[in-house]
Amino acid sequence: MIKFSIKLLIARLKWFLVMTIALGITLAFITSLITSSEAIKTSLKNKAYKNYGEHSGLLIGIKESKSLLNNNNFDAGEYQLIDTLKISEDLSATIGWMNIDAFKIGHINLIKGKFPTNENEVAIESFYLEKLDPTWKLGDTKKLLINNNVTQVKLVGIIENYSAKWSVPYNIEKGVNDFPNILVANKDNSLTSNFLIKFNKDPKENEEEMLKLLEIYNDQGIINEKLFYKGLNQYDNITNLTFFFQIITLIVASFCFWSLFYYFNFFQLQKDALFKAAGSNNLNLYKLHFFQCLIIFLSSILFSIPLNIALHKLIIKKTFFEGELNPSQLSTIINTVSIWIIILFTIVVIISTKSINKFNKKSINNILHNNSHSKNKGDYLIYKFSSFIKKQLVIQMVQYPKHSLLIIFNLSICTMIILFSFFLQKESEGIWDAKQDYYIDSQEIYSYENIQNLNVLAHKGLTFPIHEVKQLEQTRGIKYIDKNPFMIDVHPLIKPNLLTSSIENWIKQNGSLNNLYEQDIIIPNVSYRIVNEVEFGEIYKFKDFESFKGKILLILPKTEINNNSKLIGEKLSFIKMYRESDQLKTKKWEFEVFDVIESANSNENNMSINYNEITILLDEKTAVDSKIFTGYKDLTIYLEDNISSIEEKIIDSLVYEMVASIPGSLYQKISTTQIEEMKISSYIGFLGKLSFLISLFLSMTSIISILLSKYYIKKRTWGIYLSLGMRKRFVMKLLSFEIFIYFFISIVISTILFFLSMKVLNHVYPTSFYTIYYIFAVLFILIIATLGVFVLSKIIKNQSILDLLRLKE
Repeated sequence: MIKFSIKLLIARLKWFLVMTIALGITLAFITSLITSSEAIKTSLKNKAYKNYGEHSGLLIGIKESKSLLNNNNFDAGEYQLIDTLKISEDLSATIGWMNIDAFKIGHINLIKGKFPTNENEVAIESFYLEKLDPTWKLGDTKKLLINNNVTQVKLVGIIENYSAKWSVPYNIEKGVNDFPNILVANKDNSLTSNFLIKFNKDPKENEEEMLKLLEIYNDQGIINEKLFYKGLNQYDNITNLTFFFQIITLIVASFCFWSLFYYFNFFQLQKDALFKAAGSNNLNLYKLHFFQCLIIFLSSILFSIPLNIALHKLIIKKTFFEGELNPSQLSTIINTVSIWIIILFTIVVIISTKSINKFNKKSINNILHNNSHSKNKGDYLIYKFSSFIKKQLVIQMVQYPKHSLLIIFNLSICTMIILFSFFLQKESEGIWDAKQDYYIDSQEIYSYENIQNLNVLAHKGLTFPIHEVKQLEQTRGIKYIDKNPFMIDVHPLIKPNLLTSSIENWIKQNGSLNNLYEQDIIIPNVSYRIVNEVEFGEIYKFKDFESFKGKILLILPKTEINNNSKLIGEKLSFIKMYRESDQLKTKKWEFEVFDVIESANSNENNMSINYNEITILLDEKTAVDSKIFTGYKDLTIYLEDNISSIEEKIIDSLVYEMVASIPGSLYQKISTTQIEEMKISSYIGFLGKLSFLISLFLSMTSIISILLSKYYIKKRTWGIYLSLGMRKRFVMKLLSFEIFIYFFISIVISTILFFLSMKVLNHVYPTSFYTIYYIFAVLFILIIATLGVFVLSKIIKNQSILDLLRLKE
């Protein structure tokens, strides 16, 4: 039966090759999506683990041993903090130890040397070693103050900077709940323990499991937010997008295979009828078709292998630029690929079997005499037209109405695939018009409680020191730094009789007029800016800087009633409540209002001011001398246009050093961040284009096979037309009209869907922007359809009138 199946396929070699190629391309695309997405996800995980550790979270200060924790369904690495070492006025290093499991789970790498194992051995983060003593070499000893004892220690290792990048608790406090910067040998003498917890499941499950574990331990710890929400934030998106494009391709491919196998089996009917007439039963016929499907499928698998390798490399190269497969993933990939192969094979077998069942309803005599066409319900339309061309077009289109609908559906879905993949790509990448080069944040997260209507920080905020920011500003190549002071716990107060309509509206929108401190109303959600003489001159040009010193400038939102001038010369109070030695203390300041404005001059160097909120300006000297602020929370850094590579390298080093000492800080080089953020957009766009091209290829294959098969089914009719004087050019004209009618109907449908989608969906770019790309997609499909017409004409031209009229016995 297998040999006979092979002979039948070889006898119909063109059909065999077309089906093998169509099925092979589908298999190659679907399997390459599996392998490339797994490789990309592996690369994402490795990169995220290197930056943020592999731990799902931390347990901090729990009274449980590691041996008890290890009995659970996760891995645990222990670490302890034992002291802090003051390096300079603004810098302290945390001293502690980690066991080997913590090093592995945290992906903590050595630059040189080894981890400490013996008494009085230390390994230090490279940043802290540079600040402590840049001349300290491996193997040399040095005296350090540890636990109030001067200890001679030996440097045995230099560790890659890690502590500033990891997730930290909201109430972060140096030396209490951060990570060791100076590592010593294991000293297990603490009543409580800290652990890095690693679950061995998918990221989403790991996060859920960690949250459950924190519930058990009364939230004594945190989840690794930076790992889940930054390092692996695109992990699930890649999985979902891959599955989406696989399903879309499978749908289009299924319709293509249906048309191919329908006509493949149709033209094998007479052979099947002969086998039945010779005594063969239905089971043997099913076996014959099953083996044909199997041979086609195995051939397509062989055809898909080199194509799969090429597509795998191409997808990675054009999207995430990096991807690697681990041997441990092979079983998962093989299982997933096997499932998709089984699905595709099942679809092919079902399609083939259904078409056989349909033809089996006819008698052997009818099949042998090719009387397979039954009267169609749409045939009555033929008699409504008097023109031969219109009548013939109706005959062509209603002869097999399901096939006509299939063509329209395939063309419509191809248009929508390219359109929506482009839509998702552009919307996910957004509009990048940022001119800044760096953004750094000293403390992304912090905790506070509301006491007497005031925000009271749980711990002193971590900030960028004022003198370091000034030093950075003076660095060659720096154009401008937009500085945001850490003043979340400083609240402006206004006396009720000084309320203006602008401030009153703001308070009502953001809080309540009943939020008082003593007898004064608290103005909520204000923004502060600390300015020097140059920055002040860019914002305010009416008076000189000297007259502004020691006062405040208010920038208020615009209102219809402007009575802000009454504030000029009046004094506003500022209150700060803080904890010191477990006691609540307050500081209060008063500043005279220099002026009140509703807008400010601005240029490309100007600080970012939102004119829809209240902004309070103070001069640097007054702010520092009064100690109303101690440092900056975040900095947005702009570089000169013609900066040299050496200058950029120096600035990059200085900017990174500012965050390297602060646990939980954020460092963003905007150009790098933009590339990283655009990767998922590139993934969507490239997969969309690939899916579109493959779907279009399958659709055109399906369309040509349908039209050509219908032509061969009615070849005697066409032969009669030609023998009566019709030219082949006119035949091609009729078939071309049919294709373009399908094309224009599909365009009408897809256009309606396009404009409905644009109306319903929220989008950053205007509809006109997407309309241009929609037109390009339509034109491209039109070009491909024209090529399809050209292929059809080439095939039909080779058919003689005698071949069309001849009846095969």
